[in-house]
Parts: sequence; structure tokens; C-alpha cells
Amino acid sequence: MTFLEKITPQPQMHSDILNAIFNQNNTISISGLSDIHKAHFVHYFTQYQKRPALFIVPNEKIAQTLFKDLSDMGSKAAIYHSRDFNFYDVESKSLELEHQRLSVLHKISS
Repeated sequence: MTFLEKITPQPQMHSDILNAIFNQNNTISISGLSDIHKAHFVHYFTQYQKRPALFIVPNEKIAQTLFKDLSDMGSKAAIYHSRDFNFYDVESKSLELEHQRLSVLHKISS
């Protein structure tokens, strides 16, 4: 028995949810759950269908937490950092963040 089958009260509900997401090409918005439960849903759906998922979060702390949770569950996860804008003069700058962003884009495309 899978995770989703355990939490849905009626067997038909499980197939209705999967049909709405995968066969009808709908999107899903999950609210009201803690981050770990959102990670469980994303992990289940990506493992069930062998398709990637996009998780948009409001800040870096939540992104790091979800990244760790998904990685611990065995899902491949990556963080695409927001770009920082510096509006002051600097002698030199680090390109580390840009390299991380390009690495994530490369993983997504391959």
C-alpha cells in the first residue's frame, strides 16, 4: 500500500487524484500542510510517475529544508537560488552563485 493510499479514505479518491494530475495534465497546489508533508507528496508523485516536479517557495530557508527532506527521501533535488543584486561598487565579485544556478539549469535540461 502506498503513502497516498494510506491517507485517502476511499480507494476511488486515490485514482481520482492521480488521474487529475497525470492524465488531464493539471497542476496541483498544496496549502495548509507543513513543509515535510509537502515534501512527502512531491516525493510520492515524482516516484510514482517518474516525472520531475517544480517546487516554488518564498525564501531560501524553506528551500534548504525541502531540499534536505527530498534528498533524504531519495529524490533528486536542486535549488535554483534567486539572484542577488548589489547596488554598490566592489573591487571584485564572486561567481559562485552564478555557477550554482547554471549547474541547476544543466541538471534540469539533461
